[in-house]
Amino acid sequence: MEKQRIYLFDNLKFFLIITVVIGHFVDQAIQYPTFKSTYLFIYAFHMPLFIYISGVFHRNSKILEKALLYTLLGYMLKIFIFFTKTALGSEPKFRLFSEDGVPWFMFALAAFTLISYLLRDINKKFVLILALIFGCFVNYDSKIGDFLYLSRILVLFPFYHLGTMTKVDTLKNINHKKSNKLLGILILAIWAIACLFLLDHIYEWRPMFTARNPFDSDYYPFGAFYRIMTYTITAALNFALISLVPDKNIPFWTKFGARTMQVYFWHRPILFVLDGFGIPALMCTSAIGKAAYIGIAILLSFVLSAKIFAFPTEPILGLRDKLRVTNQN
Repeated sequence: MEKQRIYLFDNLKFFLIITVVIGHFVDQAIQYPTFKSTYLFIYAFHMPLFIYISGVFHRNSKILEKALLYTLLGYMLKIFIFFTKTALGSEPKFRLFSEDGVPWFMFALAAFTLISYLLRDINKKFVLILALIFGCFVNYDSKIGDFLYLSRILVLFPFYHLGTMTKVDTLKNINHKKSNKLLGILILAIWAIACLFLLDHIYEWRPMFTARNPFDSDYYPFGAFYRIMTYTITAALNFALISLVPDKNIPFWTKFGARTMQVYFWHRPILFVLDGFGIPALMCTSAIGKAAYIGIAILLSFVLSAKIFAFPTEPILGLRDKLRVTNQN
C-alpha cells in the first residue's frame, strides 16, 4: 500500500516549482525592473526550501543507489538540454563535471545524500555550524564555482542538513499556529516591498542568492557578512512559507506536488524553445504582455504535471522511493 502523503509538503513543493518556472521565465527578460524584483523575491527562497524539504526526508539507507539515481537523472537532463540547444541552432558545450544550468540540482541532491550519510555519526549541531562556516567563506575562493557543482553544494548544504535535523511534526506545529501565519505574511510583505522599492540597492545581491558565484569585488571584504545576511533572509522566508501553505488536500494542487521533479526536468528545454522563437521579447513589451508571459509560466507548471510528462523522472524516482526505509518521525 502506498504511504500516506503529507499535504503540507506536497502543497509547498508545487508552489515552489511554480516559482522555479517563473524565475527562469523572468530571467529570459531580466532587463525589465519588474522582472528583476520578481527574480530577487523568488530566488531568495525557492531552491533552499526545496533542498530543506529534501533533507527532512533524508534516510540513511541505500545511499549509493539513491545518489546514483540522482546523478543519472542529472546527466539525462544535461543530454536533453544539449540536443535541444543544438536543434535550435546554437553550439552548446557539454561539460561532464560542470554545470551552470538546472541539472545542478540533481547532482547537488546526490552530493547532499552522500555527505549526510558520511557525517551521520557526528553531532548534528556541530556539523550545521561547520557547514555554515563553509557556506560563508567558500565564495572568497574564485576558483570554486560550477566545477563539480561545488559552490552550490557548499553554500546550500546547511539547508539540507537542517532538514535532516527537523521532524515532520515540528513543521506541522509551525504551520498550524495562527500567530505564525500573521508573522509569515509580515515577512513576505517586507521582502516584497524591499524587492520593489529598494531594487536599485539590493539587486546586487543577486549572485549571493544563486549560490554559484564568487564574492563580487564591491563587497568582497564583507562577503561572509553578506552571506550571513542572505542566509537570514532565506531562513525567514522559508519559515513564512511553511507557516502559510495550507496543510490540507487541495484539488489538483496537492496531487501535482508529488510530480515536481518532472516539471523541473521538462520546463527548461521548453523555455529554450520559446526563447529560440523570440517569445519573451515579443510578449514583454507591455504590462499586459508581461502578465500573460507570467501566466504562461504558471500554466506550463500545471501542464507539465500531467502524467504524460512523467518520463523519465517517475521511473527513476520510483526506484529511489523503493529504496527508502519507512521511518515515522
